[in-house]
Formats: sequence, C-alpha cells, structure tokens
Amino acid sequence: MVRHRPVVAAAGPFTPPHVGGLLVTRPRVVPLRMTRPRIVRARIDRLRVAVLLVTLALAPACSRRADDRGPQAGGPPLPTVVSGAEVKTRLAEGPRPLVIDTRSRGRYDEERVAGSVSVPLDDLLPFPEDGLDEAFRQRVLETVRAAGVRDDTETVVVEHASPEGLARAASFCWALSLAGLDRCRVLNGGLGGFKAAAGETARGPRDGARDGDDDDGGGDGRDGGAGVEPRIPARPTSLATLEQLRIATANGDPALLDAGTVEAGALAGAARLRLARLVGGNGVVDLAAARQAALEAGLGAETEVIVLGDGPQDGALAWLIVARHVKVPLVRLFPGGLARWRRAAAGSGAGGSPAAESAETESAERAGHSLAPTTGADAERAGQHSPAPTAGSDAERAGHSPAPTAGTDAERAGHSPAPTPGR
Repeated sequence: MVRHRPVVAAAGPFTPPHVGGLLVTRPRVVPLRMTRPRIVRARIDRLRVAVLLVTLALAPACSRRADDRGPQAGGPPLPTVVSGAEVKTRLAEGPRPLVIDTRSRGRYDEERVAGSVSVPLDDLLPFPEDGLDEAFRQRVLETVRAAGVRDDTETVVVEHASPEGLARAASFCWALSLAGLDRCRVLNGGLGGFKAAAGETARGPRDGARDGDDDDGGGDGRDGGAGVEPRIPARPTSLATLEQLRIATANGDPALLDAGTVEAGALAGAARLRLARLVGGNGVVDLAAARQAALEAGLGAETEVIVLGDGPQDGALAWLIVARHVKVPLVRLFPGGLARWRRAAAGSGAGGSPAAESAETESAERAGHSLAPTTGADAERAGQHSPAPTAGSDAERAGHSPAPTAGTDAERAGHSPAPTPGR
C-alpha cells in the first residue's frame, strides 16, 4: 500500500490527520512563492510609505517658504542701483527686500514684480521747491507707513524702463531719506530689467498689498524686531534750502553740483555732471561711467555737496549717485532746481521780493523788453543817480540837438538863406 504524505502550506489549513486510514505524524511544510500580483501590490505599498515620509519631512520647509514671502530684515546691503538679476536672486534666496512699484495703479495691475507693493509716486507730488511744508511731510509719512518701509529692511524701487522712470525712482528714494530711511535702492532698467533677468512677474488686479498667500503689509509676517515709527526732522540732512544755497554761491562752500541738462543755463562756479548722457533709452545707467564722471568733476575730494537739477527728479538721480555710489559724506538736494534758483537770484539782484521781481522779469523777457525804471527811486536802484532830465537832455539822449531855427533848417537842407531884394 502506498503511503501519501500530505503537503501542508504555511498560509493554508492543515490536512486532516488521517489520510487513507494512516496517521500522518510529521507533515512537511513547504512555503508558497509570491505571485506577480502580490509583488506589485507590495511595491506600491512601499512607494506610498516613502511618499508619505518625504511629504512629512518637507511640510515645515514649504510652510516657512509661504510665510517668508514678505520682506526680511538683515542680509548684506544691495548696490545703490541694483540689477534685475541681483533682485531676482535675493527674492529667491533671501533675505527678501521690500519691492515698491511707484508706477500708476493701472500699470501695476498690468504687470509687476511678484510680491511687490503699489505706492504711486504721484501720491507724493508735488515736491517742495524750498523747504518742507507740512502737507508734504504728511504725504511722506503716510507713504512710509502704507508701504511698510523699515530702517532694517532693504527697499527696491521699480519704475518704467526709461530715463524718466530711473529719475522718478531716485526721487522716491530721496523722499524716504527725509525720514532717515537710507536703505532704498533703484532697480536699474526698471521692470524691463527685471524681466530681462527672467524674474517672476504677476498680472491682474491685486488682492492685497502683496501677491500670494502671505501677509498684507504693515510689517506682519516679517523677520526681525518691530520697525521704528518714522519721523522727519526739522532740518533733514538730505535737503538744501534756498538760504543754504545762497551762502554756498557767495562763499564757495559747500561745493555746488549742476546736474541740469541745459548747457546755456549752467550754474556759475559749480561742478557739472550730465547723467542724461550716461542713461540709455531703456533706463539703464552706466554706473562705472557715472562714477568716473563724478570723480573727474572733482566730487571725490568734497565732504559736502549741494545738488541742483532741472527739477527734483533728475536732481535726485545725481544726488543718489553722488551720495550712495561716489560716497560723498554729506549730499543735499535743492528740490526747486535751477529754475527756482534763477528766479530767486533775479529777484534778489533787483532788490525786491523774489516772487514779484521774478514774475516781472520773466514776463518782460517773454515780451522781448527790459524793465525800464519809472521813478527816481527805481532809477537809483538801477544805477542812475542823475535827477530827472530836462527836455533838452531828452533830445540829447535821442541823438538830436535842440530844435533849430528856420535858417539852420535850410542849411541842413543844403540851401543858403533866401537873399533880400537889395542883394
């Protein structure tokens, strides 16, 4: 009789103890081989576990990245005129600067640097001509608070990709300097320079102060301590008044810098810096050439300089280059520019008030006439000290002698007097 030895599987039930009337006392256990479907399912399970572990490990880092989209304090200072590639790197790697777009709201909504804040420069205008009025002070302070500018955070100003846009951005930095905020930088080439460096941009109306799911301004979500409440002192170091300018022109100290574009209206005794020649049509300034031009103008040896441009914006660009790039210790901007100074100089030279006298001078020049004095006091101020002339002296000034007699009239006509009948 043949004895049957049952095979007992590890995963299945045991065979009955009696097979064919014989007792099986020691069954042999043979492990089953895994089939292909089971192998596939096991690999999928291991992959799911790996994905879950990686997700748990990266979740804190992803959360920190979302929270850190706002500006961050600290880090090495950016250049005064910063390139689009440098801004792109800092936005990606940190510490992130505060990016302020000073174009109009409409242009900001069309396209902007991702995460930037809209603060139109037009909200600050007009700039003062001489001194700071209370209205302009309040506009500057409100702008600083609304944008969340802090003294421990780098600020980058974005404008149009044009020479005018570069000057507008510089004038915004000058306005911030009045409140002691000196970490303001200008994006070289404006938004176009940032796009040329493949920087991330955003489009469409903004949901809040910044793009993304980050904080909505005012300093929330930033690293570092709380910002200091901004204030503007009575005499900001970056502002030159008309009185300071008069002293400088009379004494030759401090040095004067004429940054205007009009060659015929140069300021006497002032160094000249024509930055308009160094700025391309795309709003990119050649910093090396600008520094060299400033040094050739003798500004490197100065400790204090007063800058005048055609207006506040082009003057502010020269102020930014000389103060932050050439690093002259004290640079002041006269925001009224060369036009305001000429009006004041013409008014003081005539001995009257600058406003009234300059208005008369300008109207007379437009008409092509000089201002003739009408009274004895006016004549004395004009340098004429003789008393009112007689009719004869009037004729002499006109180049004529007193009215001649009939005979002399005839002689001038080339005829002798008519003879008498006896002759």
